[in-house]
Parts: sequence; structure tokens; C-alpha cells
Amino acid sequence: MVQNWHQSAQTQKQVRAEIERVLDADLPETYDRTTFKQKCDNVYDLAVDYAMKGRKWAASAAISR
Repeated sequence: MVQNWHQSAQTQKQVRAEIERVLDADLPETYDRTTFKQKCDNVYDLAVDYAMKGRKWAASAAISR
């Protein structure tokens, strides 16, 4: 966990890449590129919004499965 990750371009890229990795593994294969990008954008935007508002967000692979 990195505080204020949304203020660092490098960390933003890492978060975005991880979102894409997770969604690529878990979203249906029937999603086209445009839909996949839209889903990634939605999750990333939500994460940034939470971070900017100081809201806590924690996720665990064990919980989400």
C-alpha cells in the first residue's frame, strides 16, 4: 500500500497495469478491446476517486474469489 499513490505518475501506471492484469484474467473473453478498456477505465477512475477523497480501499484475492 502506498499513500498518495495517485500523485505519482509512476505509481499511477503501476496501479493501472495491475487493474488491467486482474481484469484480463477475470473478465469474459467475449469483451472486445473497447469494452475491456472501458471496464479498466471505470475501475481505475473509481480507485483514483477514492484516493483523492481519502477513502480507504482494500482488496484481497482471497476475499474476492
